[in-house]
Amino acid sequence: MERNKKRKEKNLFIATGTMLRRILEIDEELKQKGINGTIISAASVKPLDETYLLNYIRNTITFFCFRRKLYKKILFSTSILEFLNDKGIMKNS
Repeated sequence: MERNKKRKEKNLFIATGTMLRRILEIDEELKQKGINGTIISAASVKPLDETYLLNYIRNTITFFCFRRKLYKKILFSTSILEFLNDKGIMKNS
């Protein structure tokens, strides 16, 4: 499977499983509403591939993390946020 599903700008969508399929299905609808973004498979960043994630996150304004099922209190999304905070890319206000 290709790591980078759709490369665009401004928004980063990280998704897995059925949510990845869903975001790919609604990509055209989002574009029509002016919402463009890069879509990547969560398998590309988990376990956390820091270099890969940094290559995408530095070019985005907003990122979204989609998972259908919540396992262990959303640890996947939390690990990404902690990584970004540790790198000084995203700081808590």
